[in-house]
Amino acid sequence: MDNDQKKKAKKSSDANMYLGLGAGLGAYAAVTTVTVGFTCPFCVVAAPALIGIGAIGKYKEKTAQNNVESDTVNNE
Repeated sequence: MDNDQKKKAKKSSDANMYLGLGAGLGAYAAVTTVTVGFTCPFCVVAAPALIGIGAIGKYKEKTAQNNVESDTVNNE
């Protein structure tokens, strides 16, 4: 595996991590709101932010992959 492939795998795993953390934090906030009746203000801000960061990372990854594929097709 060369450096470019390692960087792509790292970015992909980072995006997945942010999506998972955001979803987990959002689920935690929902459960505590239902059971305790109080929502952590940090959770209200952080969960959507983490999901957004992960989604943007996935979008950039997919866009870069499509650009590479279209360059390969155009060069042939």
